[in-house]
Amino acid sequence: TSTTSTYKLYIDAGGAANAGLGVNGFIRSTGFIAGTTTLDLAETFPLNPNCAQSGNCPVAGDVVCVATIGEGAQSAFVIEKCSVASADNILGVVSENPGFILGGYDTNDALRGADPGLYPSEFRPVAMAGRVPVNVSIANGHISQGDLLTSSDLPGIAVKSTEPGRVIGVALESFSASAPG
Repeated sequence: TSTTSTYKLYIDAGGAANAGLGVNGFIRSTGFIAGTTTLDLAETFPLNPNCAQSGNCPVAGDVVCVATIGEGAQSAFVIEKCSVASADNILGVVSENPGFILGGYDTNDALRGADPGLYPSEFRPVAMAGRVPVNVSIANGHISQGDLLTSSDLPGIAVKSTEPGRVIGVALESFSASAPG
């Protein structure tokens, strides 16, 4: 175990909800930087602004796909719950509590006077690597440890992959409940 005396710089943020260190620029390390609480690397992605109206915004554990809104020079990419089986545009899973976050926050929040966090309501952290909980269903059969997972026609829900195509990862646990979980 470590004590505060083993660090050259120690910051006690008072809890996980508080920012411990903010850096405007870059961090260079000749050693390593280790997260101590969770096991994934996530990147923030913008949400489809219409998801709040439809009540279909992705939450932690949901499988998300990339979508384009707008046209021409006004187009932008966003994420939304996948709702197509084995979707070609599948991106990943919304992380519940990423160990490391790439991306940052929406600078427009600061301009509007809102308190910008690491990922405000218009963004979600999507796991790029590591272990994250995933909402799953047995629609394609019971899931065994080691099965590949892909998107399903149930919005945001992963299923066992039964054919060649894009996958989001490997099941680390088996699942056989009839209701999605």
